Amino acid sequence: MTIEDVESPTVLVIAERWDRLSERAIKFALTLSPDVVAMHLVRLAGTDEREDALRDTWRVEVEEPVAARGLRPPRLMLIPAPYRELHEPLLRLIEKLDADAPKRKVTALIPETVKNRWWERLLHMNRAKKLRTQLLKFGGPRLTVATVPWRLSREGEAGE
Repeated sequence: MTIEDVESPTVLVIAERWDRLSERAIKFALTLSPDVVAMHLVRLAGTDEREDALRDTWRVEVEEPVAARGLRPPRLMLIPAPYRELHEPLLRLIEKLDADAPKRKVTALIPETVKNRWWERLLHMNRAKKLRTQLLKFGGPRLTVATVPWRLSREGEAGE
């Protein structure tokens, strides 16, 4: 192996919405690669106010501050998802990213809250775990899957 063989991956961040957990994942992704894509699933119907609000928030909260630091801003992709299934649209996007840059690996970052108490497990769906399982099963050898944890503090508020 030579250092010329090592290339940073395309980092794909799965974002349900723009919040502190997504912000943490994007910041981490930017330390891994200059090529960061955030994926958000949307309904099949045309754009609605929430999508427009997400695009506006993304521009103000992510693109502008990252560009001001001289970095390439992460791209936001709104992907149609029938029945809110996560893994199938995500796998199609990973295949597209892989085809666009065949020598480059893809790293999928999944933001996830860490549940410390039994009742927290009941209140939060295990989408991150299910998604990770599907990606590992069907993602192929050039896909790396990583979790960006967000721990709930003792008082029940989110924290690092």
